[in-house]
Amino acid sequence: MDIRIAASALVMIGLAACSRGTAPPVTAAAPVGIEKTFFVAAERKPCTGVGPMECLQVREAADRPWQYFYSDIEGFTFEPGFDYELRVREEKVANPPADGSSLRWTLVRVVSKQAVASAPTP
Repeated sequence: MDIRIAASALVMIGLAACSRGTAPPVTAAAPVGIEKTFFVAAERKPCTGVGPMECLQVREAADRPWQYFYSDIEGFTFEPGFDYELRVREEKVANPPADGSSLRWTLVRVVSKQAVASAPTP
């Protein structure tokens, strides 16, 4: 009986020793998605999504045409009268609503914000 107790103790000590240091360290999860540059025009334009609304005008390169942007950019507060260059993170939405986008955009940083000169009034 003493041999069984001793053998059991040795097995338990061996298992405990094997499990030490095998767990990976706990770290913050890396952001999911890809980063993109968005250029945002100084004014919103009327557009139609689910219903009539005002859309941002966005393009991914300075030499590309403006496109309506029907979603929000989380963390970004648009101010009319300013052109923006933004770094955003684009992520896939696991279970998007039927009337929503399958992508989500989150502001990483505002690269630049420049006031647009208004045209002089006659």
